[in-house]
Amino acid sequence: MINIIKPVKRSTMTDAIASMLGRTAALDYYRAQAFKYIWRCRDKDDTTEDLEKAGFYINRAIDLAKKETA
Repeated sequence: MINIIKPVKRSTMTDAIASMLGRTAALDYYRAQAFKYIWRCRDKDDTTEDLEKAGFYINRAIDLAKKETA
């Protein structure tokens, strides 16, 4: 029998990483990922895709900050 591995959604993976790292390190991770996508967006044919990915991580950082103040 062959086991087929389904691809992991980005949101699921980032949730797992944030859980492992803790709040401060997760925030740093989100910031670094956003920076990476913003930095390299002009080097690709589809600039908007990388900017959307950066936005995903920025929104994660915002959500994390909101949870802290709630």
